Amino acid sequence: MADVLDRLLTTLASRHPGFDELRTMLRAVTGGVDCEEIPEPEPGAPKSDWVAALVWCGRRLFDREERLDRARFQCFHVQLEAAIVAYRAALKIDCNCAEACLELAKAYRFQQRPHDALPLIDHALIVAPESAEAHLLKGRMLYRLGRLTGAVGAFSQALQLQPDFGEAAEDMRVVQGDLQAFNQVNKFYAALANRFHPDKNKPPLIFIHFGYNNYLLYSLCSARFLNPNRRIILIGDRSNLVFSTYGIEHFEIDSFRTGELLQEFNRRFLFFFNKATVWDKTWSRFIFERWFIIYEFVKRQSITSFWTFDSDTLITGNLDEVEPHLQDIDFTEQNSRMSIHGFINNISAVEGYLRHINQMFSDESRYSEYTPQAFSGGAFNEMAAYIDYKNKTPTLKTLWLGDILFPGTFIDHLWYDEDSSFIEHSNGHKSLKFQSDGYVRVFHTTRQELIKVYTLTFDFMVFQDIGHIFGYCLHQLERSTNKTNSTKI
Repeated sequence: MADVLDRLLTTLASRHPGFDELRTMLRAVTGGVDCEEIPEPEPGAPKSDWVAALVWCGRRLFDREERLDRARFQCFHVQLEAAIVAYRAALKIDCNCAEACLELAKAYRFQQRPHDALPLIDHALIVAPESAEAHLLKGRMLYRLGRLTGAVGAFSQALQLQPDFGEAAEDMRVVQGDLQAFNQVNKFYAALANRFHPDKNKPPLIFIHFGYNNYLLYSLCSARFLNPNRRIILIGDRSNLVFSTYGIEHFEIDSFRTGELLQEFNRRFLFFFNKATVWDKTWSRFIFERWFIIYEFVKRQSITSFWTFDSDTLITGNLDEVEPHLQDIDFTEQNSRMSIHGFINNISAVEGYLRHINQMFSDESRYSEYTPQAFSGGAFNEMAAYIDYKNKTPTLKTLWLGDILFPGTFIDHLWYDEDSSFIEHSNGHKSLKFQSDGYVRVFHTTRQELIKVYTLTFDFMVFQDIGHIFGYCLHQLERSTNKTNSTKI
């Protein structure tokens, strides 16, 4: 098997100069290719045979990459990179090979690169306009880019060509659900928009996110609607620009990938991970990088304090009720006291955290602490770095948002954990209570009373359930607003 592949690549490199990179990469993963015989072209075979052989190699490598990732044993995507090289090589020989275009587009989708995948799919559709698979893939890329109407058109075309195409039907159902959610939010926005008067002197609420995800509609709009006098900011990309429609200030993320601290991080970052878990290198880098980006943003905006949560957080209350209780701390914590989240009241303390991250990556004597054998998590991440920073900075003043120190609490996770043992739970999940004032509450078993909840992390909630909670909060707000307006009349 290895000899056949090596012979194929050696012959290809001699016939088509510039393919040494392909040969090197595929040789490195020969052991990962399935044991079927590679369709080795005969001497003097036409270019179509060479393209078929390359696509065959790429598909075997890509299929293996998918299986490894699903089985939670692959993080570096070595096979995927080699598959991409194989597909590119096939397209160098025949740029009109629709099969190679689609295979490369799938690989880019796997790498979260929809902008690179879409032109390949469009080219494949020029060559093979009757390909239902190509229309399906186009719909998925348009969806990832937040272009929902275009995605509906692509899925419709796929179903027209192949009416029993189950994947296209399911994806159509998802995107239509998103459009219904947008319609729901549009109605709320029409009723509540005149309430929004953001105060530039008030600490803003900042989210950071790349790409389109449907839950952003609820996380951003719940923040906007329930905090009418606060700036709501999304540092994102063109895929999520659509959310600026709802009074969200949108800033391009790449504009803030600058600064001395981030440049140093880019030079020093290393990926320490546990092979027994799924950790993507790009994501592992971003969860560090986002703090450097936020730091650069607030410096340029002359912001001295702000709120920030993960983008999969539903804001269920007005943060004005909580903020006065947090003026004497540097910042708040979430994730069982293992991460900086919530209210940031000391930008210098954030800068210290970033410098500590860079110092940890530059200290080779500590690398053994971050290896899979020594680190019990999925990968060395920003939480591990924060714990180290906190332990080495005793002057920090922090507060865990899961404590009951103000009118309510902030829920890190919906599932039960020991840190939240005072919250009533059932079947491993915290029990949420809904009352007529529109606030979500939980029952405090020690105090024997209901307490307000200001945030909910989505965890593994389905999109429709998030929408139900969002709708509950907003219906009550809309009702109170209408009552106030009618009183004024």
